[in-house]
Amino acid sequence: FPVFRALARGEQSLQAFVATFPARVNPTTDDSPFFYEYSRPLPAHLLWLLGGVAVLLLLVVGLAGNVGNRGARPWGRWSPVAYFAALGGAFMLVEIPALQRSIFALGYPTLAFSVVLFALLTGAGIGSYLSAWVADADLKRGMTRASLLAGLLAAAWLWGAPILLEGWSGANLLARALLAMGLLFPLGFAMGIPFPLAIRLLNREGQEAVVPWMWAVNGVVSVVASVGAVAVAIVAGFSWAMALGTLLYVAAAGLARFGFGERDSPASLGPEAWMACGSGEAPSAGSFHLTKG
Repeated sequence: FPVFRALARGEQSLQAFVATFPARVNPTTDDSPFFYEYSRPLPAHLLWLLGGVAVLLLLVVGLAGNVGNRGARPWGRWSPVAYFAALGGAFMLVEIPALQRSIFALGYPTLAFSVVLFALLTGAGIGSYLSAWVADADLKRGMTRASLLAGLLAAAWLWGAPILLEGWSGANLLARALLAMGLLFPLGFAMGIPFPLAIRLLNREGQEAVVPWMWAVNGVVSVVASVGAVAVAIVAGFSWAMALGTLLYVAAAGLARFGFGERDSPASLGPEAWMACGSGEAPSAGSFHLTKG
């Protein structure tokens, strides 16, 4: 066949042939086990699905950024949207690769699904419950630290957990399941803390109107990330999908530290805000609800 002529003559390397072949013919691996997908770069049905959820994402994010939070600067208005979006995307980009990699240790997809979801969601639920112990004055600090901790634990799981699980491959099923849960529970615990802290911060700032929209942003981005995780895994592997989730948690920590809750001070407000306090007099300290970044 003409397509193989350069390869047969030694004029083209095998790697170059695989990279330039119209269909995906590279060997499948445990990190990207899609032996049934030949389309480049992605199968048509997945591209259509990504396009559909992307349109929904743009709609929800656009509405969320323009509803409520009117007194904030543009960065202060959009940083909560970005924070909740980062949390939703990061959670799914960590969960789906963890599920896929745990299948090899546990042997059965349904069992891996049960073990991974049980460990992650139980840990996240306990983390959310215990987040109530964080004082109101420390909400931003708690969001920053919890997001960063989740990113660090996700990175540690990515590089260490598969090796540990493979080392225990000869153990009985109960031992392997307990090991998998033990490795995932701390990760889920950290992943469950930032979201309720952010909700509390919005409520404390008097931004109750945007809370439902932040739930919507988080949920929609979770759907997009679940599809995106598969797309990334087809192109590069599940490890890259989880690495992206790790980076999103680090980005969320930065958003919590430097952007969340920034609002205009009285000095930067227009004449209308000054007049709102009385007959053109300068507002008193209690006239505005201020939140310092």
